[in-house]
Amino acid sequence: KKTTQDGEDEDDEKPVESSATNGKTKKLTNQFNFS
Repeated sequence: KKTTQDGEDEDDEKPVESSATNGKTKKLTNQFNFS
């Protein structure tokens, strides 16, 4: 159970961080493209 929970926690954190970073980068890129 410990290994599964740890793995799930890491998997959950990675996608969330990637999504947030990608979203910010996309917004910045869109702003630059508009300018």
